[in-house]
Amino acid sequence: MRSFKARSVISSEKGSVRKVAPKEPTKPLDISLASVCRSEKRKEFNLKMEEKERRLESERQEREAAREREEAEEVKRIRAESNFKATPIQHFRQTEVKVEKKELTNPVAPNFATQVRADHKKLL
Repeated sequence: MRSFKARSVISSEKGSVRKVAPKEPTKPLDISLASVCRSEKRKEFNLKMEEKERRLESERQEREAAREREEAEEVKRIRAESNFKATPIQHFRQTEVKVEKKELTNPVAPNFATQVRADHKKLL
């Protein structure tokens, strides 16, 4: 194995090597994971959605209550209209009945010729 050995700086001028001013040590930034950021955004989204659901639910309940009130009013109106109210008896002109003075007809019994039929049955 070979070992590493650094070479010395070769320069023709004495001040050619720059001296670097000492820097402050770097401070690490706070780590923010994408999953943490996403979970925070998701919480905000869920809160908005819950608020929207509550608002929609309250609107639906208001519509339902209004519809029930309208149905109750309609039933009440229909019942009021359907009440039986007696109408007065109409008065018409009086008519006179004339009695005829003709004689009634005398009824005559029908002649079914029963004797002829009886005789006819005897022959058969």
